[in-house]
Amino acid sequence: QDRPDTVASTAWLADVLTADRSPHLQKLNLTRVTAPRDPAVYAHLRSLALGCCSRGFTTDQFLDLLCVNTVLENLSLQFILVKQLDTHGTHRPHITLPNLTRLKIRENADNLLDFLAHLHLPRLEKVDIHGNTTFSTEPDGLQALVPADGAVCLPILGHIIQAAVFCASGTYCMIRAWK
Repeated sequence: QDRPDTVASTAWLADVLTADRSPHLQKLNLTRVTAPRDPAVYAHLRSLALGCCSRGFTTDQFLDLLCVNTVLENLSLQFILVKQLDTHGTHRPHITLPNLTRLKIRENADNLLDFLAHLHLPRLEKVDIHGNTTFSTEPDGLQALVPADGAVCLPILGHIIQAAVFCASGTYCMIRAWK
């Protein structure tokens, strides 16, 4: 049950869940709570799932958290990215997540593209991309969920064996691909 005080009452979690208190943490699944901001908490995770966490991250903030992790294998994000106010000055290089094999992300299209455009995922085996946007079901419209350099950040798109695309009412699209 969603109560207005639910998020406020979990703000303490970010202070309690620290790298010092949980040095062997490998799997983290947080939904509707305040996510920790300390990059060290994310450094050794093999699996990370964040859903609808309060105080979302800008793309830059979340990429800063991810770039300290070289062992992450599974990443699931649902509506945790917030619009970056100034995207004109952020020309950061791609970050590589060398062991990531599964990515599931559901975001608004602007946040989704901004995030995916900065990733390089060479070992990705399965990807689920869900986006809310206004687009057409024509091929150009589907590109609203895949960065222009999709082959660079999502090499799986060049090696997929199976794919499914679902579009509804011109406002929602899902792309699922796997080897």
